[in-house]
Amino acid sequence: MKYYTKEWCDLCGKCGYQYDLTPSPSAKRKSESFFQSLYARKLEESLKAAEALSKMTAEEYFGAAPEALTTMDDDGNVHNLADVMDPEEYRRMTDKHRRRREALLRDYQPQPFDRETSTAQFRAEWEATMAELSAVLPQKILDQVADLRVLALGVSTKEVKRDIARFCKENEAKVEKANQDYAAFLERKQNRYPDALMEHYGFQDCVVTGLEWQGTDLVLHLNNELSFCQVNTVIWHQAEILEEEPGLVGSEWFREEIYPEEGGFAFHNLLETEDGTPIYFTLRAAGVDFVFDTPAEAEAAPEREERGTER
Repeated sequence: MKYYTKEWCDLCGKCGYQYDLTPSPSAKRKSESFFQSLYARKLEESLKAAEALSKMTAEEYFGAAPEALTTMDDDGNVHNLADVMDPEEYRRMTDKHRRRREALLRDYQPQPFDRETSTAQFRAEWEATMAELSAVLPQKILDQVADLRVLALGVSTKEVKRDIARFCKENEAKVEKANQDYAAFLERKQNRYPDALMEHYGFQDCVVTGLEWQGTDLVLHLNNELSFCQVNTVIWHQAEILEEEPGLVGSEWFREEIYPEEGGFAFHNLLETEDGTPIYFTLRAAGVDFVFDTPAEAEAAPEREERGTER
């Protein structure tokens, strides 16, 4: 990977910390009484939220169904997908979301409220936040923090919040630069990519459920229920695996880079394992086909039948 590296993936997780912080002059110095009162207040807020959650109906928990599917561009502008997608493709996507919502409502099982369990969960999450902040934030910021316990509860000085915001913004800029650089690369090479490849090769939020060889074809199976993706199977023809790190099956697709080569393409893929570890899956192939969720989408790609790949 040249653009979407593991380091880039790590930067993605170092953004947005400032949004959870409330400035307070009390965070300027370490105070056991302030920490104890803050912890008790945050715990009580968490317990009330957990109890309220246990009483929610499925409709309350998932919220009202959206009137339309939307997307946000790089400038933060929201667009109705119906305005930018093929009408038939948009219909299939809305059908998928409707079916998924119906399944979520049907299978919803609220967790009974248990004060002791919720208290233990709150403490575990607070301790995990402390460990994360200690590992992620630069030492020059940590040196300004009077009490990491307080920071992990979402309270800091105005100055610490400012510096954390600056740190996160720098990371966001590096993340976005990789997006822009890869987009520019694709723009320069766009005549080397088939339309179907550019349209369908992207499986963000899909979970890998299996990988198998069928002759010289490499077949990847995906669970796409929690993604916008309509592809459930990827078939690379005359494939050669260049790198497969442990944990591929069960991992979640994150990003991909595709490079034209003589006689085909190199596919560089970045995924995250179930414990959040980034892994690479890299291969080259003469071509790639896709199996979609519905017969209508399969009919939109008749060249797959000509290749004789079993469906």
